[in-house]
Amino acid sequence: MLANILATLFLVATARATAIEVQNCTQSEADNVVRALGLGLQCVDTVLQVHAGSIAFAGDSNTVLLERYFGTTSPEEFNAITDVFSHIHDKWNDQPYVCKGDIIEQVCGPNSGASAFTKVQPNVTGSSVGFQTQLIGFCPSFLDNINFDTPWPSHVMIHELAHATVDPPPGDLRLEPLGTCYGEKNSQQLAVWSKELAARNADNYAYYADHLCDAVLGNGVPAAEEDVDWSEQDWYLADEIEKTVLDTSPECLHQLVLAGNGLGAAWGQSGSCVRK
Repeated sequence: MLANILATLFLVATARATAIEVQNCTQSEADNVVRALGLGLQCVDTVLQVHAGSIAFAGDSNTVLLERYFGTTSPEEFNAITDVFSHIHDKWNDQPYVCKGDIIEQVCGPNSGASAFTKVQPNVTGSSVGFQTQLIGFCPSFLDNINFDTPWPSHVMIHELAHATVDPPPGDLRLEPLGTCYGEKNSQQLAVWSKELAARNADNYAYYADHLCDAVLGNGVPAAEEDVDWSEQDWYLADEIEKTVLDTSPECLHQLVLAGNGLGAAWGQSGSCVRK
């Protein structure tokens, strides 16, 4: 039964992925982008099936992963996490996928370390700030080294599509003493320090999905990172001269406006939303 469900999800996701708008890509690059997106969409659909109770598997893998990457298993926060994956499911075709051009050269410099990026700009209407995704771009480091024997292609797609979802969308948070919250350790550490910000960090969604989809296939859940500090301590916004702690109330989360610099990753912050 599970094998049939997963096979159906794969076929549906692959068919959907072929409908995307690919710009400035060679045929080989376009084929790899479509394949990676298909794998990402299949995993997202699997997550949604698990959340809906349509796929059940042994053990408490989902509970472990929710606590590890989001610091919570409460129904309200579970629904908010599900909502982001639902938006990924619905919005995968809202923007072009780009391999070459000026924006690629701007973002994917030799020292950038970037694999892919999402260009999101604020869309201000009256006193409210919405978000409009302009494109998802891929750097040569991703296109030239893509390895479909690993979860990385799917991970990159889920990470980037998370940037294009809810209001405000999950970003790439920069906190001290972590730096940018990329990777297993930093994502898990963020969930310990602030479940509110874990729900606003794209890599938390990508790693959660990676491991949940792997668990559905019967591969279990890996141990948590050994050097995560599970004690509570203050965390701070990076690049602040005077250390300040971010207010994570809903009102202030909506004032965290994504910088319109083509990266779709840097978060701005309002002084009224900082507590000393």
